[in-house]
Amino acid sequence: MLYNQLFRPRRIFLIIGLTTLSIVINHLYFSTESTDTVRLRSSNRIVKENEIKRKLVEIKDRQPSYKLYIYEGYEIALDRNRAQTKLLDNLKLHDKCQQNPKTIVLDIGASLGQFGLYAAACGCQVYMFEVDPIKLSLLRMSIKLNSFESRVTLIPKAVSDLPPKTRIYMSLNTSSQVSRDKIDDTADLYSAETINLNQFNFSTDIYLLRVDVEGYEIHVFRSSEKLFRSNLIHHVLFQYTPAGTDRVLQNDLLGYMRDILGGRRFYALHPKEPVLFGPIYNEDIDQFYIQHQSQNLERDVYVLFQDEELNIDSKSYEFQASFD
Repeated sequence: MLYNQLFRPRRIFLIIGLTTLSIVINHLYFSTESTDTVRLRSSNRIVKENEIKRKLVEIKDRQPSYKLYIYEGYEIALDRNRAQTKLLDNLKLHDKCQQNPKTIVLDIGASLGQFGLYAAACGCQVYMFEVDPIKLSLLRMSIKLNSFESRVTLIPKAVSDLPPKTRIYMSLNTSSQVSRDKIDDTADLYSAETINLNQFNFSTDIYLLRVDVEGYEIHVFRSSEKLFRSNLIHHVLFQYTPAGTDRVLQNDLLGYMRDILGGRRFYALHPKEPVLFGPIYNEDIDQFYIQHQSQNLERDVYVLFQDEELNIDSKSYEFQASFD
């Protein structure tokens, strides 16, 4: 009787301890990444059964260089980087961040981090937004590998003008958003919460906002309208996708950035060569959607929002010549 009274509490503590240990081991099993594969979970379930083979590469086409984890089959857009690199040289991003390490760069739709990691290598404070669980896993490894933990804030949320914490669903295969009425148990999906940049507290102005979200760019800009109206954003670089979420919205995108957000000068980047075209004047801004939609052409667009002493080395904009 006495024996049972003495050891019953120990037995209870032993059961609690073993249960806790089991939970910890289970958590470690699903969060630990092997050297050869990455296993992914979202909403407490595996979102993709296939094992993702990863590869480590060094990006040296622009200086300073950095290392990047990619997955098998991923192609690095070196052609597209050429005009971006020329733009960043014009903006003196490296010098700016070296002079002031608190300089903020936002990378929305960070993908595997080519742009954001370069900004971190320059010494900037970078906020990277990405929701794809595969890319997030590799991004975390790249940030750690380059010792950028003090420079990069990785936020696994979708920037949108939807109410904050709205749950959206994305296709793991196409990275496109899926409407709720098309969701079924067999769909290969992952989910993410939205975040509104108007409610985000940044320590200083945003020197450069970069956006690449597969045609949802206008929703990012709408979620940032308060920041633009307060003159807190200096430069914007975004991927223009005429086949976006809504034709009317895509048609009005550049006009919205000019008339509502206060964009001062617009430039088009060549898709393969280190060439910038612009400034783009109002007539071409109004025709920008028709020009690109008719041939289903995408390109990077740069918008200057602050009067700064910058010498943008560019050529006159003419639509067809800007792709030759």
